[in-house]
Amino acid sequence: MNANPKPKKRNLAEYPARLRPAQVAEYLECSEDLVLQLIKTAALAAVNISATGASRKAYRVSREAVAQFEKERKS
Repeated sequence: MNANPKPKKRNLAEYPARLRPAQVAEYLECSEDLVLQLIKTAALAAVNISATGASRKAYRVSREAVAQFEKERKS
């Protein structure tokens, strides 16, 4: 058992250039389901990287898209 849990990253620059929805959720401190809903409603820009005809979509979100989303939500 780990007594010291991994600290959350709060600096967007610490994340990769293209984030998975789970990483976006970690950064925004929300659920992955909410991130997927934001993507599906185009509130958060993302790229679908899954193969054509794949049964499950695989999204990536740029750090810039996350920063833009935060900026729009703060105003």
